[in-house]
Amino acid sequence: MLRELLGVMGSFEAEQGVLVAWGGFKSSVYTEARRHFFSIRLWDSDELIRAITDCYENLSPDLQAELPLKQVWTVVRRSRRKPSQNWSGYCGTP
Repeated sequence: MLRELLGVMGSFEAEQGVLVAWGGFKSSVYTEARRHFFSIRLWDSDELIRAITDCYENLSPDLQAELPLKQVWTVVRRSRRKPSQNWSGYCGTP
């Protein structure tokens, strides 16, 4: 697939390309892609989801309608250290 992407990029004179594989890539693909570091990016599912969520608010309304997402907030448990009892500075409080 990587070689096919390189061929298509050459045909269309594209300077950059991204290859996405939901299940990741074999080590041989990573090895070959390193030779094309400045022109090829390999994204697995985590990188694709990160890119979508990081840029979602900047997508056009049409694209957001095609990929409807809703932000959900949750409490994340901190490490075993005792949580701070000092709430000053949160949400603009003095």
